[in-house]
Amino acid sequence: MGKLIFKIENCLEDWNQLTNQTAIVLLKPLQIPPHIALITGNYFVHITVKKSEIIPLNRWNKLARQKNLQAIIFHLNNKNLLPIDISKISFNPIAKGKTCLEPVKLLFQQSHHTTIHDILKDLQNSRSIEMVSGFNICNNIYILPEYTIEDVRNHIESLKKGHLQST
Repeated sequence: MGKLIFKIENCLEDWNQLTNQTAIVLLKPLQIPPHIALITGNYFVHITVKKSEIIPLNRWNKLARQKNLQAIIFHLNNKNLLPIDISKISFNPIAKGKTCLEPVKLLFQQSHHTTIHDILKDLQNSRSIEMVSGFNICNNIYILPEYTIEDVRNHIESLKKGHLQST
């Protein structure tokens, strides 16, 4: 798989700065695996084992600050990505075989990706990542922890059993 290393170029202080952008968000980015979400237009989109949510960015801004969440944000240029119509997005909570990666897969015509490593590596190779920002984590670099799809499945099972707290 290989380590992916990213330079954090910006310390995000307000999620509303991401209005009208497309971005991939890693919440709890030092955790294995991190929680993955999507920002599209004016919305934060994610799914958990309990629910799927499409949250207006101004509301997400308040929630992220209240919870003092850490996040790494990958700002994307849209030239190689599919446009997303937020009114047509519909997800169930994470079910068998699905992960929190599902909203991000909407950006691609066909998604063979099983982990965020696959997606970020492809985006990095196609020069589709414009910038990387941190929220409450503003080191100079971010090294994406290595993990397998089995790690993801085990994490999801722990969340379903209530052993861990979801985002």
